[in-house]
Amino acid sequence: MIKDLNKNPKVSIIIPAYNIAPYLERCLESVRCQTYKELQIIIIDDGSGDQTGQIADTFAEKDKRFRVIHKENGGVSAARKTGLEQADGEYIGFVDGDDYIEPEMYEKLIGLAVEYDADIAHCGYQMVFPDRVDLYHGTKQLKVQDTYTGVKDLLEGNLVEPGLWNKIYRRKLFNQINYDENIVINEDLLLNYFLFHRSEKAVFIDVPYYHYMVRKNSASTSDWNEHKIKDPIYVLETMYERETESELKKIINNRYIYQMVKLIIFQSDKRKTELQKYQIEFKQKLKKVLKQTNKEEINRKNYWMAKMALRCTWGLRMLHWVHGEIKGTNNKYRV
Repeated sequence: MIKDLNKNPKVSIIIPAYNIAPYLERCLESVRCQTYKELQIIIIDDGSGDQTGQIADTFAEKDKRFRVIHKENGGVSAARKTGLEQADGEYIGFVDGDDYIEPEMYEKLIGLAVEYDADIAHCGYQMVFPDRVDLYHGTKQLKVQDTYTGVKDLLEGNLVEPGLWNKIYRRKLFNQINYDENIVINEDLLLNYFLFHRSEKAVFIDVPYYHYMVRKNSASTSDWNEHKIKDPIYVLETMYERETESELKKIINNRYIYQMVKLIIFQSDKRKTELQKYQIEFKQKLKKVLKQTNKEEINRKNYWMAKMALRCTWGLRMLHWVHGEIKGTNNKYRV
C-alpha cells in the first residue's frame, strides 16, 4: 500500500481482450498480484472466438475485483469505451491483454498521483521481443509536467509514450471526450492528446514497469493496410486543427511532414495500385503544406527529406533503407 499517505483511491483497470487466449492468463495474473490492492479490473471480451472469454470468467470467479463483459467485436477503442462506462475508480488504467506488468506498477503510479495531486501518472516500459528486450528508457528520471509541458512531451515523443497502457488518469478527464472509434493506428496518441490537454498536472517516472509484448501479426508488426496509411495522417490533422499554441502547432506540423514522407517512400508487395494512389495524394498534401509553412518553422532534416521525397522518391527510399540498415531501425519491429 501507499506509505505515509492517508488516501488509497480505487483504480479501475480496463483490459480489452480479443482472441488472445495464449497470453491472457499471464496478463491477468500480473494484474491480480499487484501490491496495490484497491483495484477494479474490467475485462472486455471483444467477441473472441477462442478461449479468451472462458479464461477471463475463471479469474472473475476467483477474485471479486474482476468483472468480465462479453460483447460483439467492435475494436479496441469501442472495448475501452465499454470499460469506461462501467468503471467506478477515481483513476483509470489500461492494460493490453497480451502484455503484462511489474507487481509494483500501480502502487508506484498511484503513490505519485496522490503525492503530487496529479491528474496523470505514467512510467517507462519495456518492448519485449522473442529474442531481446528494448528499454524505454530506464533512467529513473522523475518529471512533473504542467498542461503545456505534458502535451509538448507527448507530441515530441522523446519522453512520453503515446500508449494508454503505462499510465493512470483521473477519471474525470474522460468526461465528454468524443473521438473516432474507427481509428486503429495512433488512436492512443489522439486520446492522450485530449487527456494531457485536460490535465493540470502529470508526473512521470522513467522506470519500465510495463512489458509491451511484440509478436507476429500484431498491429506494430503487420504489413501494409489501409489503417496504417490513413490513420496517422488523420490523427495529426485532427490535432493540428484543434491546437491553439503556436509552438505546439509547429511540432505537430513537423510530425505531419515527416509522416507523409514516410508514407510516400513506403513499399509493400500488397495492393500496390491502391498504395500508389495514396502516395500520389500525400505528395499533393506535402507540396501544399511546404508552400504554406515558413521554411524556418520546419526541421532542417524534415525539409530536405520532403523536398527529396517530391523530386526523387526512389533515391530517398534507398537512402532511408541504407540508414536503417546501419542504425538497425529496419529491424525494430521484426519478429
